[in-house]
Amino acid sequence: MQRDVYRSTCNKRLISGDETFQWRARLGTSVSGSGGSLQTLKSIVPHPEFDRYKNDVAVIILNNVVTLTTKIGLARLAGASYILPAGSTITALGYGSEVEGVEESAELKKVDVSIVDQQTCFAIYDAVQEEFPYWPTIDAGMVCTGVSADGGSACYGDNGAPVVTDGDVLYAMSSWGKNCADEEHPIVNTLVPRYTEWIISVAEGSA
Repeated sequence: MQRDVYRSTCNKRLISGDETFQWRARLGTSVSGSGGSLQTLKSIVPHPEFDRYKNDVAVIILNNVVTLTTKIGLARLAGASYILPAGSTITALGYGSEVEGVEESAELKKVDVSIVDQQTCFAIYDAVQEEFPYWPTIDAGMVCTGVSADGGSACYGDNGAPVVTDGDVLYAMSSWGKNCADEEHPIVNTLVPRYTEWIISVAEGSA
């Protein structure tokens, strides 16, 4: 998704005060900023309890019905009971940097990562809070992922990007982390199953 009025440093995330007319959704291409088709937005609905790191999810409603093609398809939402165990492999997608300090990618990339045990992730960031009290607490609306076998992870610019399983099941969305590809501090993602009912209610309410 891109803004066509002004550019912010929030790396494709929505920020407070953004107006719907400032955004466009680009569909049908894996290249950031070119190709495919641009769609105008009818509304952007952030979670009512969004608080920077928590409930980091929003629903985007397009103005027009989109025609499905070989390059534009549908993703399935993971249901409320679709909870994968620690150690499961899921795929993070995005246009973010491969490493800190490097520009974002123009091509869509992916990396296979494993789910980190929730209590382990909680303990890791609980320890971080001892030094940095403002850091968030891991909760049930989050799922943590580690570093891939070749040292990759979601990074700067991947905020809000999909994390999928079984090819087309949207399981999570990249949210935040301490560092990129940090083996000691997992990437924290918004856990879609905890928000599926809310997402559906917003989408149905817009019809």
